[in-house]
Amino acid sequence: MEFAKNLLKKAKEWKKNNLRIFYVILFVFCAFIVFIGILHFINSQKREIRFYPIPKKSKFQKVLKFFSQKEFLKLSTHIESLIPSLKPHEKEIIKFYRAESYFIQKRYQEAFNEFKKLFKKNPKFWQAYFRMGCIYFIHNKFMKARKIFLQISYNLPRINFWKGIFYKKTGKYEKAIRLLEKSIEIPEATYELAGLYLKIGDLDKAFSYYDLL
Repeated sequence: MEFAKNLLKKAKEWKKNNLRIFYVILFVFCAFIVFIGILHFINSQKREIRFYPIPKKSKFQKVLKFFSQKEFLKLSTHIESLIPSLKPHEKEIIKFYRAESYFIQKRYQEAFNEFKKLFKKNPKFWQAYFRMGCIYFIHNKFMKARKIFLQISYNLPRINFWKGIFYKKTGKYEKAIRLLEKSIEIPEATYELAGLYLKIGDLDKAFSYYDLL
């Protein structure tokens, strides 16, 4: 009888100890899975957060070439010939470049229509949505522009530039300066900063930016 009790006691202790080991292993495994998930999320965000999406396939090289060289007629013709052979997400990317070419050429209504279609079809296409805000701003529809700008929080030079000139136009100079200084790689930002510092009476800063022009 005593032997049976000891055996039962040892069995319970073994079960208890092994259960602890099991829980420790389970905890470590779950922590590892969460860690891998976080790394994957961070890396995916790093890949995606750019204003101009960069298609990887070689067939898009001409699109990027014509766009960067501002050969917009060739760009539009090439896009039309390319569209029938593309998958839906690929079509979205090159249509964005076409809409952006309209924006650069100040064909704002055509650009807005394209951006609106892209965003309506894919609400995750924040670049198209942001450009809608830029066009609202250009047309002095400040409330609509502000609503969009507040929803896009990526710290990118092109975004900071447009938010900066928005705040300059609406009289919030400190915010404007802070954002424009983050977008200094955009040539127009230097001119805007020079004008802003001149407006608030900081001549030293103003002339330091004018010297860069």
